Amino acid sequence: MRQSNCVRLHFGPYRTPRHHLGQEVKFAIRGTVTVYGVSKGRIPWPLCRAGIRPCLILCAGLVEAVRKESRVAVAHWWGVSQSTVKAWRRALGVPMFTPGSMKLRAPLYADPMRGKKIAAAKRGKARPPEVRAKIAAGHKRRHDEITLDRKSVK
Repeated sequence: MRQSNCVRLHFGPYRTPRHHLGQEVKFAIRGTVTVYGVSKGRIPWPLCRAGIRPCLILCAGLVEAVRKESRVAVAHWWGVSQSTVKAWRRALGVPMFTPGSMKLRAPLYADPMRGKKIAAAKRGKARPPEVRAKIAAGHKRRHDEITLDRKSVK
């Protein structure tokens, strides 16, 4: 996959918030922080001090991007590492797969050669005993009332 496709922002555009140096801003994780400077990423973003190191203020469009875009794209455009984006997602309670990451992976899943390779790898191999037992239990289980009602011909 081309680099440009991996880092595309699907739900943008994202604009730098207009904050002044020394202004107090609401940080999505830490509460209220003071603007210390502006980052040098592709999308400039206000910075605050976290101990002795500056860090991006997680507010406005960046929170939206962390919730919707792929981890690779956020890291690329805001100039942070993918592990930083992963930590932000964890702190915000964002699931591992966002709409942006699903759009990034969709062409890979739709590739017909991928399905053929997986089928060839599984061909001739027996399922593990625990998997066979679960499948057998599923076949023996009685259907609940809703399923029986749906299956019945009226």
